[in-house]
Amino acid sequence: SGGTLNLGGSFTRSDLLGGITHSAGTINVSGTLDLQNGAIDMGAGGTFGALGLTGVSGTIKNGTLNNTGGLTLTSSNGTLDGVTLGNSMSESGTLFINNTLTLADAVTLNIGGSQLQFKTATAGISTSGPGASATVQMANGTIYEAAGGTATIGAGVTVQGSGTISWCCVGGSPTIVNNGIIDANSGGTLTINPVVFTNGGTLKASVGTLTVSPTSWSGTGTLVASGGTLT
Repeated sequence: SGGTLNLGGSFTRSDLLGGITHSAGTINVSGTLDLQNGAIDMGAGGTFGALGLTGVSGTIKNGTLNNTGGLTLTSSNGTLDGVTLGNSMSESGTLFINNTLTLADAVTLNIGGSQLQFKTATAGISTSGPGASATVQMANGTIYEAAGGTATIGAGVTVQGSGTISWCCVGGSPTIVNNGIIDANSGGTLTINPVVFTNGGTLKASVGTLTVSPTSWSGTGTLVASGGTLT
């Protein structure tokens, strides 16, 4: 029908397989979905039926989220906890990250003007392993350390575009560690200003302006201005 199916409570990947028909309306994960170290496909024609998964306001944890239909991952303060993204996808809304969000090799997560918040004391974005690469694309988006702990951009991960990499919502010394590449490459401004910032990777201004203005800054990483402005 044309209504909304909210999947609440605690349930598992096994509870979903082969059991959903979705030809109209919307499906939202409002509870906690445990993938049990397996995989589901949120895309059209996947696990959630012909129209796919519409939104997440609850938690998806412990497994791989594929998106072969190219749908947007729409989050209303939803959470990914220990999840791997198996395909490139766009994200809209505010998305919370618990622990590590892993991007499979060559995957791009396009958050546009939306927001990622790291919500556990140690959290981050990583690739699937040595030699792999992945991208987080921003267009005036925000990435926040929001737990008063440390969020790490892992080796092989490129965060690029324009927006803000900072902190919110807590006191203490929210810290962001860059072991990958942060690149202002869209003609706009990309600002890095958490309370504590450690650069073990590359900071790059290839087209736009990269502004680095944390309260405390350290590291042995590389600074590159290759067509943009680094301030």
